[in-house]
Amino acid sequence: MSQILLIHGAWGGAWEFEEVLTGLRELGHKASAIDLPGHGQFKAPIAEVTMGAYVQTVVNAAETIDGQVTLVGHSLGGAVISQVAERIPHKIGRLVYVAAVLPKNGETTLGIMQGDGAGELLSELTFSDDQSFVMVGPEAVRNILLNDVADPERLYPFDDPRRDMRRWPA
Repeated sequence: MSQILLIHGAWGGAWEFEEVLTGLRELGHKASAIDLPGHGQFKAPIAEVTMGAYVQTVVNAAETIDGQVTLVGHSLGGAVISQVAERIPHKIGRLVYVAAVLPKNGETTLGIMQGDGAGELLSELTFSDDQSFVMVGPEAVRNILLNDVADPERLYPFDDPRRDMRRWPA
């Protein structure tokens, strides 16, 4: 039986894994998902919504799990789980990247996006005045991030408190 911890991407939350968790548990795995700071139910001031806080949150969650854990990172969650594995390699059994960012040493997620000439998302992002966080609007979510989702219930409502898809640290 595997211990699996699912980590969401930039504008997601633990809510996005509800059906996946059900399936994993039906297969006999111990699986959970957590909200990163500033997402879903994890309320945090914007100044505390940082990559470092994301990594520490996952480290803390992994440390509560008996034995080794399989970390699954979706999108920006890939960059998070990579850093977690560097911090607590003894706790990590496996890393799984799902449509995820996997930066090389010294790269940043933003740098990867800036280097992708075919990327559509960067031009749709709004940076805060101090450049500390990035927001995405509902049109970009619908047309770029979730462009292949046909079920309107999966796209709306954006004001559902579990679906805080507004910002991530730059």
